[in-house]
Amino acid sequence: MRFCINAVKNWLVLLPMLLASSLSAAIASDDILEIIEDPSYQAAPFNERLATLDGWLADRSPDEKDQDWAIAITQRLVVLVQQGNFTEAEVTVDEMLPEALPLLDGSSAYFDAAYAAGFVKIYAQHVDESLMWVDKIERHPNFETAPIYQQHVDNLMVAIHNLTGNPILAGELMAKKFEDGVATSLPAMEELKLLVNAGYTFIMGEDFERGLYYLDLGKERLAEAVAEGDIAPLNIRRMRWHMNSSRALAFMQLDQFNNLQDLVPSLVDDAKAIGAPLYDAHTDFVQAGALFGEGRAAEADGLLASAIEQTIDLQSPDVLLSMYSLQTKIKQALGDPQAALDAFMAGREVEAVQKAVQSRARIEYRETKQSLERQSEQILKLESQNRLAAAQRRRDQAIAIVALAGLIIVFLFAIALLLSQRRLRLYANELEKSEKEAQIAAKAKSAFLANMSHEIRTPLNGLLGMAQVLAKKEIAPESRECVDVILSSGTSLLKIVNDVLDLSKIEAGKMSISRGPTEVQEIAAKVENLWRASAETKGLGFSVSVAEELPHAVLVDWSRLHQCISNLVSNAIKFTEQGEISIEIISNDVQDELIVAVKDTGIGIQQDSQEQLFSAFEQADTSTTRRFGGTGLGLAIVERFTNLMGGYVVLDSVYGQGSTFAIHVPLEPVVKGTQTCKLEQANLAPVVEHLSNINTILLVDDNAVNRMVVRAFLKDSGVRIIEASNGREAVDYLNEVGDADLVLLDMHMPVMDGPEAIDRIRALDSNVRDIPIVVLTADAMEGDRERYLKLSVQSYIAKPVVRNELWAEMKTIDDNIRDGEPWRQLPA
Repeated sequence: MRFCINAVKNWLVLLPMLLASSLSAAIASDDILEIIEDPSYQAAPFNERLATLDGWLADRSPDEKDQDWAIAITQRLVVLVQQGNFTEAEVTVDEMLPEALPLLDGSSAYFDAAYAAGFVKIYAQHVDESLMWVDKIERHPNFETAPIYQQHVDNLMVAIHNLTGNPILAGELMAKKFEDGVATSLPAMEELKLLVNAGYTFIMGEDFERGLYYLDLGKERLAEAVAEGDIAPLNIRRMRWHMNSSRALAFMQLDQFNNLQDLVPSLVDDAKAIGAPLYDAHTDFVQAGALFGEGRAAEADGLLASAIEQTIDLQSPDVLLSMYSLQTKIKQALGDPQAALDAFMAGREVEAVQKAVQSRARIEYRETKQSLERQSEQILKLESQNRLAAAQRRRDQAIAIVALAGLIIVFLFAIALLLSQRRLRLYANELEKSEKEAQIAAKAKSAFLANMSHEIRTPLNGLLGMAQVLAKKEIAPESRECVDVILSSGTSLLKIVNDVLDLSKIEAGKMSISRGPTEVQEIAAKVENLWRASAETKGLGFSVSVAEELPHAVLVDWSRLHQCISNLVSNAIKFTEQGEISIEIISNDVQDELIVAVKDTGIGIQQDSQEQLFSAFEQADTSTTRRFGGTGLGLAIVERFTNLMGGYVVLDSVYGQGSTFAIHVPLEPVVKGTQTCKLEQANLAPVVEHLSNINTILLVDDNAVNRMVVRAFLKDSGVRIIEASNGREAVDYLNEVGDADLVLLDMHMPVMDGPEAIDRIRALDSNVRDIPIVVLTADAMEGDRERYLKLSVQSYIAKPVVRNELWAEMKTIDDNIRDGEPWRQLPA
């Protein structure tokens, strides 16, 4: 999926540019309508249109906000969206549109404004706000008066599906309009937009055959419309540019760079006439691909670098993944592996952000849709109540007319009582709504944390896996030290991820402490080995000392204590520019507390900022965040873990001179001779390299790096490895060939995921239905192990995979096969 991840924002940039709407001539405003309906304005590029509108607005008094002003603001918003300038467009939506929209009520300009605002919020990744604009359009009394308004809603929903990572679903929605004959009944321009967008969306979903099919139809329809004179010259260029750029994306995804040369001249010519920076940057990107296809890698490299810089400056990361993918190929062709790796890693960063955006967008989509449905039900209920109340009032009025004067007082009292009851019901409903929203927020937070855990563990699997493979080899002592640092640092990073996720458990009261005998000197050595290099890289002194009076070993939860110390040392190095960092491990006077003090000569903390410092997501001030970075979560974790261990944290800081953070935990000496725990050392002990009953393994994982790690682990074992990239390939192989003794199966894959593949394998009409299956997954949240062991599998291993752990599981299965017990599961 080299290009698919950036489909969301590519769609959000390109689709709105295809969906411009004209203002209605029914609005009574001679001046502004005369300008925007003038043929020269209609033929002008977007930058010139924007300058014309800005000049008209500048000639008016800032306080003169009538319908003409509202029309100009709406037209300006539409042009900004067409131009791809979503940053300025969002400012217009948030600051000006609330005043302009009421002035447009009842006109087509109202729908134009709401339509453009919906796309702006989609591009800003606010699914909830974009759905609110869809709801505004559908609820307007004039919504049913013109079919184009339903087309607006459909286009917005297509863009939302792209944002949530469902390009194929979005493409199917547009394709259905052609299958049902709806598209052919639309004006020529609207039909063309559907064809171009359907082609682009299917290409982003990697269904190239259907994508190119709709682009070919669009090319034919454009030629017909040009011959019939149905489309303005600038719109012809826009349609042609989008068809050619979409076709270029398909060719680059298919590595058919030689097909790009024929597209470049038309793209360059049309982009110049359109006058929008995003068109120019994307055209440069395609030109770079064409130069690369001609073997002119050096020229392509310079042009692509410029295109990347333009895209970053425009704050539009929509095509960055595609650009970085091409840059990786170019750097490889130029013989610069380090630059190629840098481009690849930059692309991976963009890809990770896009996946997180898609995950969050899907959650927002579900929650907002549910909220809107509840609001609709509530509105219907309130309307029914209002009708009943109106009927009751009419009856009460009739009674009041014929009733005695004394009964009027009783009637008024009854009305007051009814109003009080209604207010109480409203208060109760609001309370219930707040509780539900809090529950939804908690669920969304848990879902986000689980997704981020999965996404981070997947690249860590490659990092730690390959480090374990290197550690097994005979390498030079200097390289051995580097590998050990990679293993140690990678393991610490994994623990940081786990601890951040555990913060929610702490707040829910579900976190437990596990104490064990630990050598004090080993604690000091571990801290020094992990952080000395970082301190010396900044030119800082670094020292770790242990008081002589301390016992040889103490009973502590090393994992939690190490996390606390690491967070404090990391902060000390981050906020210290010169001087030194010192760590002292001592006890108090009565020797009932173990104290770890981390002292720095850094920037210090002002007195009025110290109280909030241990709150989650807080730092001393916002300038600190901008200068040094960080989430503000580290000290919150330190305090919570320390409290769980029965201790507390003390801060002593002088602004401008430095800070000392001291962790105080109960000191419990361990009897000398007791076996102590080893601190976070990678398990590199020799393992049994050969199996007697497992000769062929079917390895199923859509991630090539994960498959590479397992291959490296099993390289010297003599076991044959068959690879599959999804569950369907695995099921087909077992059904048709079936010569595997064990399946190593990932859970999250395209086409067919792990759980469905397990069900299909167990339903096969052959001996392979009983083949042992081991789950290899990055799902490592609480309850994941138990959930997967219920799926008729042999065992469960969480990523990052530890080589010896994998061998231990395989050896157990091998022994069970020998003993005739292949289905003896490990305990959950």
